[in-house]
Formats: sequence, structure tokens, C-alpha cells
Amino acid sequence: VTNQGGAPADLSSLDTVLPAGATVVSTSAPCAAGFACSLGTMAPGQTVTVTVVVQIPSTAQAGGSYALTANASTATSEPVTTNNSATASVSVVAAPMPDLVVSASALPATVLLDSNATYTITVTNQGNAAADNVSLNSILPAGTTLVSTSAPCSGLACSLGSMAVGQSITVTVVVHIPASAAAGSTYPLAATASTATTESNLANNSASASVTAIAVTPSQPAPVPSLGQWALMLVSIALAGFAAVRLRRTGAH
Repeated sequence: VTNQGGAPADLSSLDTVLPAGATVVSTSAPCAAGFACSLGTMAPGQTVTVTVVVQIPSTAQAGGSYALTANASTATSEPVTTNNSATASVSVVAAPMPDLVVSASALPATVLLDSNATYTITVTNQGNAAADNVSLNSILPAGTTLVSTSAPCSGLACSLGSMAVGQSITVTVVVHIPASAAAGSTYPLAATASTATTESNLANNSASASVTAIAVTPSQPAPVPSLGQWALMLVSIALAGFAAVRLRRTGAH
């Protein structure tokens, strides 16, 4: 507040209108006790500065605007009062948050009964803040048994630690498909990631992948080639000719 007039301003005061939903955190002297507050008598050219800190509510929408209006007054008559008020605004931006995204795949997509299936799970922090205390939990397909998991996991529930923005961690899970499984049955593995840090999106924290069990196809014996009708006739003629030659040779002797 500045007195730009040529005479003192007696009993000067300052009041503010807070943004809707905001609360006062602190105000500096001479308004440390709150508003409205007294600025006393202000000499010509004198300036009094007050800092107001307010808390924007957590329910505020990103992109919204919060305006604070300040009004000064004096008991002394002023020639101009249209400049006794001023407004300042702040824009609300979303707080940085992590966003864990889980993807899963299974290759090959078909496996033989009584063999192992391999699933690959990838967790990526696609947010704009680090994710603390990240954990990964996998649920085995019904009827299967765990064979192995790759580092950093030594089991189906494991800690991935803190994940920086853009960081990805891939885990491989190998399970055994039982011999008693029905051919054509599918075996889905589900994985879910979580963090102690508040996330911007929880809808992409889980994923699943499936394999299809197939039966072993028994090998078939190679077919014995069969002679066709014409081939049999040719063989018969050849044999008959051979027999006739032998008879002539026998008669000549």
C-alpha cells in the first residue's frame, strides 16, 4: 500500500478477500494478527508491504485460478479511491505424481502339457515423480507351480524399491503346466504393482498374460507304399516273360 497523495493518510487499514476455499497460513507485520489490520498513519510517499500465504485446497482442479483481493482505506478524505483495491491470481497445477504401468506377455503362447511356461512382467514409472516402496505381486494360474522368478524378485511378492521417472523393471516368471491339464485350456498369470506414493492413475497398475496348453502329438509310422493296378500288371507281365525265357532255355538243352 503506497500513499501517493500530498498529505498523510490517517487511520489507514488493509483488508483482504481470500480465494474461495483457501485458508490463511500466515501474514506478515503489521498484519500478523490477520485481517482487517491497521497500517496507522501513512506519510506521503510511504509504502507498507504485507505478505499473505494461503493454502490451496487439495480438491482444487488443475488449471483453476485462485484470486486474492486487497482493499486499503483511510479516515482521511482521498481525491481518488478507484485505486484502493488490487487483485492477484495464481494458477493451480497438478502436483507431480508417479504413474506405475504394468504390462505382461507370455512367449511362446502355447506350451506342451507337463512343461514350463514363461511369463514376462514389466513395471514402468510413466509419471513425473519418483515412486517409493514399489512392490510387485503375481498370482499363479490355477493348478500350476512356480519354477523360478528373476531378480529382483525371489518369489511371487517382491519389492522393487524406489523407481525414478521413466524407469522400467522387468521380471520373468516361469511356471510348470501340469501333465493332467486338459489340452486347449488357458493359464493366465496376473501381476499388480503398487507404491507408497500417491499415484495419478491406478487403472493401469495390473496386467495379465495367458498361455494355452496343447497335448503331445504321437508320431505316426511312415506309410508303406502300395503298388497300383497298372504296376501289378507290369510286374505280372515281367514275371511271365522271365518264365517263358527260362522254358526256352530248358527246351534247348
